Amino acid sequence: MGREAFYERLKAVDPLTAAALHPNNVKRMIRAYEIYEVTGKPKSCLDMEAAKEELPYDYVLMGISMERPLLYERINRRIDLMVRDGLIEEVKSLLDQGYTEELLSMKAIGYKEIFPYLKGEMSLEEALHILKRDTRHFAKRQLTWFRKDLRIRWFEVENYDTRVDMAEDMSVYFSVH
Repeated sequence: MGREAFYERLKAVDPLTAAALHPNNVKRMIRAYEIYEVTGKPKSCLDMEAAKEELPYDYVLMGISMERPLLYERINRRIDLMVRDGLIEEVKSLLDQGYTEELLSMKAIGYKEIFPYLKGEMSLEEALHILKRDTRHFAKRQLTWFRKDLRIRWFEVENYDTRVDMAEDMSVYFSVH
């Protein structure tokens, strides 16, 4: 039926969700339509119902944030450690066991960037550059998503001399909320 026709089909049953999705986001369009097919209700309706529900437990939302250059440096260092600790061998082993690139689990950040290297399509340096870049982009999207949630109390790494100081501050915040 094609992407555009499917988008129009979704718009007919769930115009709010369709408006929130880019017409090229086929996975999310399919998921929204599946929700409608299974429940008989548009995803947008279920989302609004869920937003109104009062949770049956108390909770505290806390986040740890840091300046972007420091975050990116830590991401790069973490990937270097993952490679040192066997990331390449892990991906190769999964491929050797018959897992393929097409599997959803193999499309995760950290796996999909290694495939071109293992197939000889790019150097390890290039693959790791792409992995680090994609991980930084993912972190940026996560921060954008979580920053919208005003219930989260953010603790900025730069405001503390040590991790212990920050943990103590977080513990105090938790105990009074």
